[in-house]
Amino acid sequence: MAVHSWDVHGAARAGLTTGWCSRREGRPVAGLQPADVSGDDLVEVVEGLLALPG
Repeated sequence: MAVHSWDVHGAARAGLTTGWCSRREGRPVAGLQPADVSGDDLVEVVEGLLALPG
């Protein structure tokens, strides 16, 4: 889980499941790989990650 789009992008490129929180950037940076789960706060992102299949 990260609050910076470039961290999410790198983790996704490495094959990891990713979560992004809007609390720092407000919105993901265009052109970078999006997160598997996004949310307004850490609780929302964690709940989304836990709800993913597998």
